[in-house]
Amino acid sequence: MSAATSFWARLSGGDTFVGVWVPEIMGGLFVLCACEKLRNIFADSSSDKSTGSLFASCIDTPIGPIIAVADGKGLWLLEFFDRPFLAAGLNRLMTKVGRSIVRGENSVLVQIRSELQGYFAGTLSEFSAPYQWFGTSFQKAVWSELARIEPGSVRSYKDIALKVSNPKGFRAVARANAANQLAVVVPCHRVINTSGELGGYAGGVARKKWLLEHEARLFTQ
Repeated sequence: MSAATSFWARLSGGDTFVGVWVPEIMGGLFVLCACEKLRNIFADSSSDKSTGSLFASCIDTPIGPIIAVADGKGLWLLEFFDRPFLAAGLNRLMTKVGRSIVRGENSVLVQIRSELQGYFAGTLSEFSAPYQWFGTSFQKAVWSELARIEPGSVRSYKDIALKVSNPKGFRAVARANAANQLAVVVPCHRVINTSGELGGYAGGVARKKWLLEHEARLFTQ
């Protein structure tokens, strides 16, 4: 398996996109982007409903394109394209599961695309698409607590540390939060500083603010 590398590029028409270079795919270029012009340049792989293949697709959102990677059993990765170290995350995933990633669709990707559209439209507050984690036992414990935070609610890093029986481990919780690779669905954006300040967010603090305001406006009774 070849290593992935993130890159930015600009089309002659001025459209900017981000992609991932994977030498073994499509003769050297694996591009996923929000730009329709680029979607039309590369033919999609055939859809596959089997559980063995890892498929990746681009999902447009009001706050930027997201890359989704899933096999037939569930979602493995859901990240904003401009997240730092996206390529490293893709490489870890391929190493973990021992499979390459191809561009295409399967039933899990179709489901999460539909659910994200509903979420951003304000008609859906909870996700039911299956997903899978790869991380340490501590990270998984933190992510499990994140998944329990309801839309419109927030918790502090200290709150999560207490939940995972590590009351002084709020910095470790923050690192685990940042390592979450299922953006929005596993809502690491709902964890803030004890002071009430937003704190960090791998997808960018502006996105974190947008997501929290979106949920407070639409999902808080």
